[in-house]
Amino acid sequence: MQQYVTPQAGRTPGANVIDTLNYKVDVKLTELRNDTWHLEIKTWTPEYKWVHRELFLTAEELANFRREVNS
Repeated sequence: MQQYVTPQAGRTPGANVIDTLNYKVDVKLTELRNDTWHLEIKTWTPEYKWVHRELFLTAEELANFRREVNS
């Protein structure tokens, strides 16, 4: 069985979101019509390669997301 290279979130020293050779994060935020936002989060790990997530958020949901990320 292959050894995991990427540390679990609880074992990551310092911040939980890191950008190193073993873990890449790409975030893109685009404003759409009617005060709607498109948030794309792409992460790369050796075990899973690129994983792509998309969220369509209202302005209120985006504000909640930003508050949680910044806390």
